[in-house]
Amino acid sequence: MVTNINLVSPEEKNKPKLSGRTSLALSISLLVVAVGVYFALGQISNSYQREKSNVESQIQEEKAKISGPNFSDVADFQGKLNLLEKIIGDHVYLDGFLKNLSKFVLPEVRFTELQWDYSGDNLSIKGIAPNFDSLSREIILLKNCPLVESIEFKNAAQSGAAGTGQVGVQFEMSAEIKKEAYNK
Repeated sequence: MVTNINLVSPEEKNKPKLSGRTSLALSISLLVVAVGVYFALGQISNSYQREKSNVESQIQEEKAKISGPNFSDVADFQGKLNLLEKIIGDHVYLDGFLKNLSKFVLPEVRFTELQWDYSGDNLSIKGIAPNFDSLSREIILLKNCPLVESIEFKNAAQSGAAGTGQVGVQFEMSAEIKKEAYNK
C-alpha cells in the first residue's frame, strides 16, 4: 500500500494581486498625502515666523519707550533715591540736614558719595555733573548755603564711558558744616 503524502502547502487562491493601475493609484495617493503634509508644515512655520516678527517688533517698541526721555528721568530719580538711601543708612540724625541740603543741589548734579568726619564737622562730597558749567553753579550754590560754613574744592576731571551711566565731570570737594545745621 502506497500512501500519497504531499509536503507542499496548498496555495491560496484568494490572494489579491496588485495590478499596475492599483499600484500607481496607491503611489499617487501617498505622494499627495506627503505633499499635503509638507505644505501644512510650511504654513505652520510661516505663521510662527509672522508671530515671532510681531513679538520682536513689540519688543523693539518697548525698548524705544524705555530709552525715551521719560524713562531716563525716572531712572535718574530712582538712582538719586537709591544713593540717598545708601547715604542715610544708619545716620538717622542726618536726615534733616540732608533734606535741607538737598534744596541746594542742582537736579543735573548727582552726589555719589558723602563721607562724614565724626571728629569734626567736615563732609567729603564726591559726585558727577554733566559739565563744568553745572559744577561751577553747584559750588556757588553750596557756598551760599546757610548750612555750610565753608567749601573746599579738591578736583574735577572729565571721565566716563557711555555704557556705565557715569558720563560727565567727576568732582570731589569737602565742606565744613555749621553745628546748628543738625538741629533744623
